[in-house]
Amino acid sequence: MSSSIIDDYIMTEELGRAGDDLVKWLELAEIAPDPGTLLKISEYASHVAAIAAGLAAKQMEN
Repeated sequence: MSSSIIDDYIMTEELGRAGDDLVKWLELAEIAPDPGTLLKISEYASHVAAIAAGLAAKQMEN
């Protein structure tokens, strides 16, 4: 396997995990929308966006 394929796989797996975490925090926000929960949502959303942007940039290179 080439390094690029492995990197893409790792980034895709991390994107999935970060997305799952984001969904959990969004579900929690429906129950208890306190400032701490909303801050976590913001953090996870930023993390998901950064990973997705990295994957998109790699795809544009290819």
